[in-house]
Amino acid sequence: VINGLHDQEARDVLRQIIFDETPLNAPSHREDLLADLEYIGVPRSRVLTAKPTRETVQAKQRLHNLIGHKEQDYDLHAMVALRMAGEVLVAEEYRHVVPKLEKRFGLTPEQSRFYAPHFYHDRKEGSEDTEIFSHTGSFESVLARMITDEQKLHVALASAQKAYDARVSFYDQFTKKHKITQAGQRAGLVLAAAGLLAYIGMSFESSSER
Repeated sequence: VINGLHDQEARDVLRQIIFDETPLNAPSHREDLLADLEYIGVPRSRVLTAKPTRETVQAKQRLHNLIGHKEQDYDLHAMVALRMAGEVLVAEEYRHVVPKLEKRFGLTPEQSRFYAPHFYHDRKEGSEDTEIFSHTGSFESVLARMITDEQKLHVALASAQKAYDARVSFYDQFTKKHKITQAGQRAGLVLAAAGLLAYIGMSFESSSER
């Protein structure tokens, strides 16, 4: 994605996230995930030899297609998709996972190396005086600058919807008899995208007034 972006600030945002996930002289996020899974009783060998299901491969391909290079509005398409599928919805998922890990397995947020830190880093909301780098928040100034008119806003909304649908398709394999309904999808999208759309809307209105 970075190679296809024209916007320097967008590139820097993604570089920072990559650095955070694979820091020098510290465990990577993949290692932190393995530590949490081992804590709750999943054998290391099972994690390392796990094979993706057909549905998982298809969901991954849908997400990959979202960030495939396009000639028109690629920066906007890619940044919205990455923010929605890779940050906002991850935090919404872990909002429910983190307390369950503590309740069922005794993995407290303080002990968690992966799930709890990811929830706090990726969530939309947060204290304004926090010094924690928010991955979700790091996209906002970039997107607000990219969305300059209603056409760009429609591009962003379409990309956000596709990213949401792709992410949800992964979970459908576990709930085949209880597919998430279209109404549920719309409600979920509103929940997950509320911060983005509110921020974009206010920025767009401000620029229009000027």
